[in-house]
Amino acid sequence: MKRKDSIDALLLRSKKILEEIESFYDKNKKEKIISDDLKTNVMFCILCLHSVLHYLSREIIEMSDIKRTDKELRNLSFPIRSNTMDFRGFMSANYTRLDSISPELYKYLESIQPYQNTLNQWLSEFNKLANEHKHNDLVPQIKESIPVIDFGGPIVSGGFVSISKGAFVNGKIVKKSFVIEPNKKPPVEAKEYFENLTVYDWEEIIFETNSKPVLQSLIIVHSNIDKIYQKIKTLLV
Repeated sequence: MKRKDSIDALLLRSKKILEEIESFYDKNKKEKIISDDLKTNVMFCILCLHSVLHYLSREIIEMSDIKRTDKELRNLSFPIRSNTMDFRGFMSANYTRLDSISPELYKYLESIQPYQNTLNQWLSEFNKLANEHKHNDLVPQIKESIPVIDFGGPIVSGGFVSISKGAFVNGKIVKKSFVIEPNKKPPVEAKEYFENLTVYDWEEIIFETNSKPVLQSLIIVHSNIDKIYQKIKTLLV
């Protein structure tokens, strides 16, 4: 792979940026305004990872010996399509004969498409974020308050917990039904069965466009793109 060192460098740099984001993530959750440092670091991380996909697309074209003009190469993108017909049409137009030159690579690229299953949806969401950051503006990040019920181990977010009379909880039989609600002081009965019970609001920073947690989303994207790279590297022969 001609761009192996560059791709490795981008993955390493994006990982370091992720560490920087994580280091002041909690601080930003406590502040009234999300800092420009967080917003720009998020953009740099996304663009590093998006470039990995673009470099892989160039590697695939060059391995296939598909002739392209400089303009075509500049406009070439990694295949991310919304349905089977769209994918096959895109591949036919941009990665001509790849299905016959490298059937295994073609099948792999098809297998990771967002329409294949919900686990692949991250790729489509990531692509939208990258294009928005690159071509329009920094994607707005907002803070969301999530009600949390913490049992000192298991955590329930966003809803209430109902404990019925006769239930067996932590070695005890519940004598009277009770409900634990977010944003409310736990009932007296609850303390008898849950010694470490606390109810609080969890502050999270999310992308305004898709309501996904910023840090968690980027960690998942980094891991998935690294897996795509490692797999394609074995198929570029």
